[in-house]
Amino acid sequence: MENIEIDVLKEGVNGITPALGSYMGECAVVCFSSQGHKAGIQLKVITELEKDHNDFFSMQWANDLRADELKSHKDENRTTDFGSMAVAILLTLKLTGFTSFETSNTGTGIDFWLSNDDDELNFFGARLEVSGIRKATQTNSLDRRVKVKLDQASKSDDTSLPAYIAVIEFNKPESAFIKK
Repeated sequence: MENIEIDVLKEGVNGITPALGSYMGECAVVCFSSQGHKAGIQLKVITELEKDHNDFFSMQWANDLRADELKSHKDENRTTDFGSMAVAILLTLKLTGFTSFETSNTGTGIDFWLSNDDDELNFFGARLEVSGIRKATQTNSLDRRVKVKLDQASKSDDTSLPAYIAVIEFNKPESAFIKK
């Protein structure tokens, strides 16, 4: 099983500053920790809907947060949003050839435009829509959220670019990482 190091976001990646990457990574640790998980937990990643094809990654981070640091993360929705972005960015780096991220504008139906570091013309090669679930319920499940996000990403289908849908559920933990 391959490791995914959340702490690499502290260094930033192309299009994600070290400050933003550090915050996103910290949010992911809060989300995993709030569900009783420690570093080294196994994340199941579903890469094809309705097929039995899964990848597994060991999620790694250096330090759990202290109780006083958790005061910064009382807004569970915001923390889950940014934590899921951290995991989705790391999955994108592992599962696709894309290495560069650009935040999209509101209303495009996606969170990020994807390209490669070595693309001198800054052409976008794909889209990424991200969603997070702290703990799934019958009405807010991984499958349901994937369907919603597939529909949402259709707002930018006129680009003819492939779209990746990443939904992270922190309790089980598992993720869908589906190419549309």
